[in-house]
Amino acid sequence: MPEKPEKGPDLAEISAKIDRTGITLRKFQDHKKVKESEEKIKVKKVELEALEALYSAFSPKGEVKKEITRLYLDEFSGPCNEKAGKIFPGMSIRFVSEEGVSVQVDPKGTGQYVSFRSLSGGEKAAVAFLLMLMFASISGIGILILDELSIMDEGVLDALLAILKENGDEYDMAVLACVSHADTLELLGKHGLEAMKI
Repeated sequence: MPEKPEKGPDLAEISAKIDRTGITLRKFQDHKKVKESEEKIKVKKVELEALEALYSAFSPKGEVKKEITRLYLDEFSGPCNEKAGKIFPGMSIRFVSEEGVSVQVDPKGTGQYVSFRSLSGGEKAAVAFLLMLMFASISGIGILILDELSIMDEGVLDALLAILKENGDEYDMAVLACVSHADTLELLGKHGLEAMKI
């Protein structure tokens, strides 16, 4: 006869141990999943930061557009300054790209730039003319309309008309509006420009 076996552990206790072991195993598995998820989140955060940086750089007010604008504005200021010196000796124009593009002018060549708004009437008209020359050459639109030329003194108007005549092939039509004074008509005649009284 075999010996009487010893009493084994209670089935309820074994079942409880199995349950506790299962809970511990699930905790380890959940912990592993959390760690894996945290690693994925870190990778995605790095990708997101890179995408945000690219979005910011290429946005309408981003660094890429600002640099491209600055590059072209520097290119545009050269031809403007070449002609500006013929109207006002020493005058220099620069374009500043901050919250849009603003025009700054050094009217006397002293290195002191001021805003377009603070220029005299004649200086404003001359700078506006130079900007229109630049826009016409960029856009290919051959129409120029300038008004209030009578605010310029005779020397400035003479220089402006000389530049207009020199660059006349860039325009299909140029309309200059001014008061019909004898000295203005004389300047127009000097440059071979036709005057039409209205």
